[in-house]
Amino acid sequence: MLHLLLAFGIMMSSFLPGQYLMEANQTNMPITFEIYTNPGMDALEMDLVVENSSDQTVTLEFPTSQRYELVIRDENGEIVYDYSKGKSFLQVIQNLELQPKETKKWQEKWDYMKDGKRVSEGDYRIEANLTGQVIQPSGLQADLKAKTSFQLPPLNQSFSDMRVSGHDGEYTVVGRHHSKQPFYYTVEDGHHQLISEKLHSSDKEDFAINILLKQEKLPENGSIIAYFYEKSNGKMVNTFPVLLESF
Repeated sequence: MLHLLLAFGIMMSSFLPGQYLMEANQTNMPITFEIYTNPGMDALEMDLVVENSSDQTVTLEFPTSQRYELVIRDENGEIVYDYSKGKSFLQVIQNLELQPKETKKWQEKWDYMKDGKRVSEGDYRIEANLTGQVIQPSGLQADLKAKTSFQLPPLNQSFSDMRVSGHDGEYTVVGRHHSKQPFYYTVEDGHHQLISEKLHSSDKEDFAINILLKQEKLPENGSIIAYFYEKSNGKMVNTFPVLLESF
């Protein structure tokens, strides 16, 4: 069985690192708005997606250049991130046209910081809504609000400054490893192990690892994730997931 299940099935049963999460709308409306999240160790990546599943061209009207509002709350309901706080938007009416079956995606990133300090690990809630409304065709119903939740993983003391470059099966991961012991990595797509466990041993803190995948191994829909970790008594510890690419 893949180490994804073995390593995280018990320890992190409510959170799979790097996995995109969302709460699907149950309205079956022709215009829907969703949030997809990827909670990494250093930041939360968010995709905000509006979809026109109808057979008609739809026009959304926005009172300003702001397309959406987004807040993140902790377990006590306190706002820890407010997308629009401190931002200025053009005070002019703007339209967004969506062709039949078309989607529009925006991306946001939160570094887990509030008032200059990293927030604590735990469960968080995201609430978002588009700031516009459907003006064409008249009377078309739309669900322009979305919400989801995610679990913030504990701060990893072994790996930091992890960055990825590349695409379509050719990637380079650079970062820092704050330990003299070797570390390991594997690559998976959430269903299959694409690269089995490999050992990386070096006396340098900074590292760069090239990852090559055959085209036939790339998923049509899904994400490719590299897992970096150390071992203690033969068990995985200090795991750091890195999203290589989403398809």
